[in-house]
Amino acid sequence: MSWTKERFLDLVAKAHQSERQFVAGLRDRGIAAAHGKKLVLPEHNPKKDFCPTLDALAMVSLEIKVRQLSFTGPDDFPYDTVFLDDESGLSKGPCPFAWVLISKPTGAWVWASALDRSDDWKFQTAWDSLRGFQIRALVAPASCLRPPEQLLSLLLQQDQLQWVEGEIGAFIDEECRVSKSDPAARGRGRKTKKSAS
Repeated sequence: MSWTKERFLDLVAKAHQSERQFVAGLRDRGIAAAHGKKLVLPEHNPKKDFCPTLDALAMVSLEIKVRQLSFTGPDDFPYDTVFLDDESGLSKGPCPFAWVLISKPTGAWVWASALDRSDDWKFQTAWDSLRGFQIRALVAPASCLRPPEQLLSLLLQQDQLQWVEGEIGAFIDEECRVSKSDPAARGRGRKTKKSAS
């Protein structure tokens, strides 16, 4: 069967229907999810052109911890283990996707992913100097710490939020907002470079 615009539009419509069903299923389970905007660019060539729309968007939570430790990345973290969270807090809410640990002395940060959790991650009693009492803390090997670039590569850039169907104001800086009336500002009609063949 040859590739025609009608066949392409039929496949796009079926894909959009599957995306909507998936997002509806997430919402039925109480998950915060949004649809991506659905558009077909004029003169779109699916063999060459890139359309930057999102299929769907679901949020992850990031737990931020500031530490009085000096480090610039995972390789110079000063201890073999890292305190991530307290058991009480973790038992009362959803597990964060990532714990971000910021070095107060250097401003650098590293992170640990809940996806890396293993039997090496243990709860142990520790003194919480900030609050002044003992807590049960989730402690992980420092080898699980990751560089910032890995987390940044997984998160949406603010300019990608223009492809979310619905209100996104809480996620975007005023200075980064693009004009909704200017299709050029949103990358419409962007084509891939032609090969030199």
